[in-house]
Amino acid sequence: MEINEDSRTKPPEQGPSAVTDVIATANSGFFISASQVQSIDISNKFTMRKTVEGWRVDLLSGCKVTINLTTSLRKIEVSLVEGDVIERRGTDVMIFRMKDEGAYKPQRANAPLARSREELTNKEQN
Repeated sequence: MEINEDSRTKPPEQGPSAVTDVIATANSGFFISASQVQSIDISNKFTMRKTVEGWRVDLLSGCKVTINLTTSLRKIEVSLVEGDVIERRGTDVMIFRMKDEGAYKPQRANAPLARSREELTNKEQN
């Protein structure tokens, strides 16, 4: 990559599309207009802190989060894990998934859902 001498001495770009400091880093996430959010239900432990521009919820364990919207009685349900963040900043509510994609896949129990033929015939004989 070439660096133009003028770009080193030039002041940073100004205006609404100017890039500033990184304010969040996550593996994935989504944004919702705060005006569309009626309530947020969190099914497990969390901490909530007030911030300059709103609030921040840090999840302390995995849980299901339900975001109830004001329009058409719609809702968004999302599974989150420990360390994920829900944050309101100004007019946006942001959900940040901090872990890799595999952490959000449904976990299956080790026990099979159906019994084997041997288990069924042994149970009938007893």
